[in-house]
Amino acid sequence: MNQAIQFDNELVISEGHVGFNAQQQGQVLVCRVSFKTLEQLNKQLNHLDQAVITSNAEAVFESLRFDIEELAEQLIINEQINDEGEVEITV
Repeated sequence: MNQAIQFDNELVISEGHVGFNAQQQGQVLVCRVSFKTLEQLNKQLNHLDQAVITSNAEAVFESLRFDIEELAEQLIINEQINDEGEVEITV
């Protein structure tokens, strides 16, 4: 069965993480990726070794958006949602 998961373009940059929303079957799920995970993915996938801070977090996230959404999608499909009802992306 194809479970369509949609992601919106809204980002929330907070202390140490980036938040974004996914929607599955009408349910909105908050997804979070930490700055540390963004740094690891940036190094792994973009071959860039740079610190992620509030001022550059959006740009780094956008350069990795599709990869991050794929990771989030797998977590949602596998029902790996934390106690707060959020999807926490890690590597």
